[in-house]
Amino acid sequence: MFDVNFLAVAVAAVTFMVGGLWYAPPVFGRAWAREAGVLAPGDEPRPGARKGKHPGAVFGFAYLFAFLGAWTVACLLGPHPTVAEGVRVGAAVGLGVAATSFGINYQFAARSWGLLGIDAGYHAVQFTLTGLVLGLFG
Repeated sequence: MFDVNFLAVAVAAVTFMVGGLWYAPPVFGRAWAREAGVLAPGDEPRPGARKGKHPGAVFGFAYLFAFLGAWTVACLLGPHPTVAEGVRVGAAVGLGVAATSFGINYQFAARSWGLLGIDAGYHAVQFTLTGLVLGLFG
């Protein structure tokens, strides 16, 4: 179960960067910012709505978390997954674990269905790509 290819995991973890496109303003960035309360309805930033962390720390921790997620998917797949297995398990983790976990939290936090769709969709795509990469290394 823990026999994983750490090079494959390290490469698969880079899939978190698809978020750069996913959350770009022309894709889902503006909608996400409005739904998350970062932007007012007229696309004006809400004063004090977002206090940023140092980008190095943000990317470092994002990669660490993506690495741990990719390692988990690799453990579920076993040592020599096929591309089809990787995509299937990655999609199952993204949709069946990550997205549903967001769904639970967002209900209690009174977050919108739109925000859930954007955030859960990102993780569904990210974990599917993670599985694809792991399968390619299989």
